[in-house]
Amino acid sequence: MSTKSKVPPPTRSSLRQKRSQRLRLLKRRMTEVMLYHGWHRSNLGVEIGYSRSTVANVILGYMPPAPEFITRIDLVYDQMVMERIARKTILSRHALPKRLVINEDFGRCDVCHWHFVRVNKKQKRCSDECRRYARRFMSKRRKR
Repeated sequence: MSTKSKVPPPTRSSLRQKRSQRLRLLKRRMTEVMLYHGWHRSNLGVEIGYSRSTVANVILGYMPPAPEFITRIDLVYDQMVMERIARKTILSRHALPKRLVINEDFGRCDVCHWHFVRVNKKQKRCSDECRRYARRFMSKRRKR
């Protein structure tokens, strides 16, 4: 005989806690999407294919969300996250691939205040032009 430990079935309170956690996550995602795009409930409803009143009732907790409602909110949220990632502008002297991941620390240029990927930790300026400008105008007073 094998002695397997039986897992007790979930209690009502644990199921309620899981449900409330999922609802909090859903509400947080909905408000993030609305704030990011500058939408109202009606705009979010049009985007996911539901009415404004359904969106409002889910946000206020008067109505449980349908599984399809949750998947549509997740799709809109994932699109928003991808837009946030894709909106970075990268200037390079070399040709770059379409997908690029930068895992290095970045710094801010002393002269033009643009962010750039440092070659080493002590690099302060992003380009040769900024180095020349700093050497010419930002150095300590020269003796005359």
